[in-house]
Amino acid sequence: MGIKIIILILLVLFSYSVLAEEITLTKGQSITSGGHTITLVNVGTNNIIVSVDGVKNIVSLDQKKTINGVEILPVEIVYAGFDTDTAKMFISVEEELTFGGNCGNDICESSEDKSSCCADCGCESGYSCSNNKCEKNECSSDEECYSTPKDYCVSDKCLGKPKKCSHTPITECIVNDKCCPTNCYYPDDPDCSSAKLNPNQKTIATTSNITKMQENKTEANLSTPIKETKKESFFAKIINWFKGLFK
Repeated sequence: MGIKIIILILLVLFSYSVLAEEITLTKGQSITSGGHTITLVNVGTNNIIVSVDGVKNIVSLDQKKTINGVEILPVEIVYAGFDTDTAKMFISVEEELTFGGNCGNDICESSEDKSSCCADCGCESGYSCSNNKCEKNECSSDEECYSTPKDYCVSDKCLGKPKKCSHTPITECIVNDKCCPTNCYYPDDPDCSSAKLNPNQKTIATTSNITKMQENKTEANLSTPIKETKKESFFAKIINWFKGLFK
């Protein structure tokens, strides 16, 4: 009976392990360790503000403090009052051992589920696995990101993990996309109104037409025969006058 109790105690003691590591974070940077998201929120001259899964607390240099199950020990602070301030710290995370489990091998084993290893086991509908945690999606399809009415000059996509709506203006001249960007003109982009012509091309065409009209006019003048005008002599006029008397 005593041996069974000892074995049970040993199983309880060794069913948990302590994950300890040294990390250096820049202000605003996060890291995931032992299933916890640890963020360096702010840096002071002799202390730092750390968030563990959304729970914040102040930790002084060379002093340990446990925040939301994670032990934090700052050992070095580089403070200048800028966003580049950094802090080096030791973190210790107590995690439960899952015998036979190997999260990240793309196999959902018996010791894993979506809450402990969504990387292998996935998430329920409407959620995506991000940093091995199931997070709710903002959208499930591109259509859910459309404005009302649909703006065809904006590319609406449902992307990322978790999925979020992305709105990117269209600038390319694409045929039959129902969009006429500012830099596109008819007829190169048939989605543009026929009244929206490229002003540069229009000027060139007008100048070309005028030149062509001038060339046509010159050719017409050259092809028209020149009529010679004969002047009547003085004697011819007298003869014609006498002829008129006897008619």
